[in-house]
Amino acid sequence: MTSSGVILAVVIALIVAYAVARTRRRMGLMVTGKTWLAVVAGVVVVLLALWASQTH
Repeated sequence: MTSSGVILAVVIALIVAYAVARTRRRMGLMVTGKTWLAVVAGVVVVLLALWASQTH
């Protein structure tokens, strides 16, 4: 994966984390930095797994 691919994965992860944070706030749940980090890490892992399955 090139550096532009990593940057794209992080941007996609941040967009998903933002949507999750807004949804959690609307449901009345707390949103902390740990929430953001967990969602970003999860999305990046899923995107890397998808990339690895497509290239190998």
